[in-house]
Amino acid sequence: MPQKESDSRDTLSESALEKELVLAVKKAHGLILKLNPLWYIGIPDRLILLPKAKIFFVELKRYGEKPRRNQVRWLTLLQRLGFPALTVAGKVELKTFIREHINGFEDLP
Repeated sequence: MPQKESDSRDTLSESALEKELVLAVKKAHGLILKLNPLWYIGIPDRLILLPKAKIFFVELKRYGEKPRRNQVRWLTLLQRLGFPALTVAGKVELKTFIREHINGFEDLP
């Protein structure tokens, strides 16, 4: 199957996506915590805490990858509890997430 134009640009590894997310959260004066999957198998990779009490649980994936069944269960449970919990797959989705949810806090004292 031929790749779409955006597919060829979206080849960052999960660790590269994670580094980009960490930098964006720190720039926004937030905290980003790596959650320990040994305690709770399938829990999202990161807990993001931003100014003004904004919180996100984020499962990072490479472009085209899908969360495993136990990860979907965790995301669903957290959403039922009222928390924003989502999968961010690839550079394009990461840029969108940063633009829509993280940018705008940089100018806070």
